[in-house]
Amino acid sequence: MNRSKFLKHEGEEEFVLFVVEDGPDLLRDLIEFFESQQFIVYGLNNGESACRLSEEVVPDLIITDLIMEGLSGQSMLEKLGARPETRNIPVIVLSARVDSNVVNGCETFNVDCFMTKPFRLAELLKIVRKILVSKRSTELL
Repeated sequence: MNRSKFLKHEGEEEFVLFVVEDGPDLLRDLIEFFESQQFIVYGLNNGESACRLSEEVVPDLIITDLIMEGLSGQSMLEKLGARPETRNIPVIVLSARVDSNVVNGCETFNVDCFMTKPFRLAELLKIVRKILVSKRSTELL
């Protein structure tokens, strides 16, 4: 597990992200990128680690791959969806595999966005911010 915490700027809210990716280079790149954007980032290389950590830390958003060694992204989302504390966490799926079964399966697991690899970090950031703003607005109601 790779955890990064940043100093909060005056008036800014800290958002916690789980980045679940078994590719070490992509995981490192995503951690570094979101750290530079002032997020608290937990980098995890499999779904089982994410499920265990979610018992202690409930993230504001999860970015995950689907196909991973051990507990897959889909199985992780199924487990998280079964717990009241984690069932409503927004999810962004990053996957190189694009077929109707995968996309349709994501709809079952409360996936907010499905992005194919390769993707642009700027586009991912835009989507993350949009989802978090929407989540914050909903929580304030």
